[in-house]
Amino acid sequence: MGLISMCLDSTYFRFREHIYHQRKGTPMGSPISVVVAEVVMQQFEAELLKTAPPSLKLWVRYVDDVFAVMQDKDIDPFFTRLNSLESAIQFSMELEVNGVLPFLDILVSREGDHLETSIYRKPTHTDRLLDYDSYHPDCHKRSLIRTLWNRADKICSTTDAVRAEKRHLRDVFRTNGYPNRTVRKWTRTRRTETQPPHTGHRFKGRGASSYVFAGGGAIDKETDTVLAQ
Repeated sequence: MGLISMCLDSTYFRFREHIYHQRKGTPMGSPISVVVAEVVMQQFEAELLKTAPPSLKLWVRYVDDVFAVMQDKDIDPFFTRLNSLESAIQFSMELEVNGVLPFLDILVSREGDHLETSIYRKPTHTDRLLDYDSYHPDCHKRSLIRTLWNRADKICSTTDAVRAEKRHLRDVFRTNGYPNRTVRKWTRTRRTETQPPHTGHRFKGRGASSYVFAGGGAIDKETDTVLAQ
């Protein structure tokens, strides 16, 4: 603990000829910061969920982003409780609109009794990528193409969503100078590695339940298990 305290309490920085000592929080860029932040959030989360309402059907967290499902009547009291535990940890909240809610880079849509997912881009997103003619090694450009292509297979829950996303990606790659032949070559090697689109997540309990983004975890196997229950 002494070494941890030394790492957390020995952060100094200089600004406009003055030297400052950081007295609260974790140092930016330090390897220990990620671990400490996760430990703190796990303790925070455990304390919060002790008093969670019965209508909380799902709580998934990624660092300090949470995707939750609960009844409308419990949202405001639970959110107040969330922001009362620690003054230094304050969440914002976003509710679903017309059955749609963005979470990280995922757009979650309520379709009847199940959830469907597709790629989400912020309104300020410009589709500007690493230009093909830039002075970077091909391995960086190839990784960029394959990562975005593979993301479509991993996140989009329907065949139509996958096709729409890949049509969009082809246009984006072309706009950023990538030849069609090169894109086909770099994406062809991924076809045997990707999985077919997964089916929408089943969700029992329609009606009074709302999807809440607080300030959100990834939609993964844990989510599938909870929603199936």
